[in-house]
Amino acid sequence: MKLSIDEKLNYECIQCGRSCTGWNVWLRDELAERLKELPITLRVIQERGQAFERVDGVLKMYRDEAHPACGYLNEEKLCNIHATLGFEVKPKTCRQFPFFITRLPDGQVRAGASHCCTAVRGQLGPSLSESRADIEALLEQGAQMREVEAEVEIYPGHVQPYEAVLAFERHFEEQRVRLGWGGALEGALSALATPLGGPWQPYQGLSQQLPLLSQIMTMSLLKPCLNDHNRELWQRIDQAFLGEGELEIPEYAWKAPVADLDLLIRAGVGSRFDDGIDKYRRAIWFRKGHLLAGNLVAGLLLLWSLPGILRLLTALEAWKNGREPAAEDFSQALDTVEMSLVAHSQNGELLVQKMSHHLLAMAQIPG
Repeated sequence: MKLSIDEKLNYECIQCGRSCTGWNVWLRDELAERLKELPITLRVIQERGQAFERVDGVLKMYRDEAHPACGYLNEEKLCNIHATLGFEVKPKTCRQFPFFITRLPDGQVRAGASHCCTAVRGQLGPSLSESRADIEALLEQGAQMREVEAEVEIYPGHVQPYEAVLAFERHFEEQRVRLGWGGALEGALSALATPLGGPWQPYQGLSQQLPLLSQIMTMSLLKPCLNDHNRELWQRIDQAFLGEGELEIPEYAWKAPVADLDLLIRAGVGSRFDDGIDKYRRAIWFRKGHLLAGNLVAGLLLLWSLPGILRLLTALEAWKNGREPAAEDFSQALDTVEMSLVAHSQNGELLVQKMSHHLLAMAQIPG
């Protein structure tokens, strides 16, 4: 096994407690039995009514809207399981965060890190490569890994061997150096990345339809990023983007026409955070995120759509905080997108798969 680590990321735990809030943490029955003997478990039960719950036959740490953080997190944002029983006893999910590990068909293993981690987003600490020993230990203990198949679906109904995808990646990198992320992604999408190794020949008229698709993608990606998954709210958001009434997003205290939000994005956010967006794209590319979204075109769609949704969420965060868009707002937007769309939820994967079918229809390709 060859382990490759994303050396352009930085990481050192700053004990912020982010990894202990908002996650489903699954655990073995035998660990739950050990935890039941701890006094801290009695306190968790007293506060929350229960410490664990069983979902589809598997135990998980209990949490609800009133208690989004793990019950075993103490006042200093440290883990009581770690302090009482040791690091090795913690659930695998907790031990592995923030490392994101992908196994490739050629035997290579890629290790990146989640941008839900405060230190990773803030580029705090040494190079991620300094965590090699920790990552290797996790691999020996059976780390959770995403796997890229030997046969990769390019778009629905069209499969190519992984070696052909490597040729695509080489050609894409050449285009990215020449055209930037946006230009390379538009070129690949307008040609549906075929032939994989280039030169790409765009489908007639498809390039002209990409701006409209970009607007649709941003609108669609916003909804899974909201804490409120009320379908009526989502429907009103759709109607507002179609010009029917004001856009209302209670979570961000926003109620105004879509045009006002567009103005805030253009004037307040603009291209200020584009370097950060491209760094995020590179990190996803390194961990092979473009091959983990169901098909290659769907993965490219997600990478292509990131500027729109990140600028939108940055503007909304700034509005909620009553200030001009700042680095803190962009950082929170990154956290939301990573959590809700890219790495820790199936919502983004399912959505971009659906949109890849729309792209095929635009190109008049049966899918």
